Amino acid sequence: VYILNRDSSARLTISSPLEAHKSYAILFHMVGVDVGFENPTFACLELDYEDADQDSTGEALKQAQQTLTYYELDLGLNHVVRKFSEPLDHVCNILISVPGGVEGPSGVILCAENYVIYKNVGEQGDIKMPIPRRVNDLDNPDRGIIFVCSATHKTKTMFFVLAQTEQGDVFKITLQVEDEVVTE
Repeated sequence: VYILNRDSSARLTISSPLEAHKSYAILFHMVGVDVGFENPTFACLELDYEDADQDSTGEALKQAQQTLTYYELDLGLNHVVRKFSEPLDHVCNILISVPGGVEGPSGVILCAENYVIYKNVGEQGDIKMPIPRRVNDLDNPDRGIIFVCSATHKTKTMFFVLAQTEQGDVFKITLQVEDEVVTE
């Protein structure tokens, strides 16, 4: 992790790197979480393969579970802290950061096969939605749908996400927010 600052002449400076590594972990995707002016936070899709690496039977590999992990860069202490980790029910391929502060509820959207799931740390419950399918699918209709890329558009009063599937379909994802809680 590198920290970018400005010196007294307003020139951009780069700090020495902070180590934030974890042994036996595969990182699938990482995004910055919008936390306003608090310490920078990153959400990661990780898989711990330590047990699978030591098991020659292959059973541990079948039991390996992907996790959603939040890391916080503590600017006061100048180090990275693992803040939160939660095992996932679905294997996900990408994360989408949700705007926070006055622009949205913050959190992340997890993109899994055939589903998108909104998650936020705290009392907010998960919201899971299936990805719509084509009526006359061009490919194998039994094959799952995954999102491969996304772009977030935000203004002062609203935001939405455009996400594209591997078949080329583009979807607009919006979140309904009531009293700073996502309802659908």
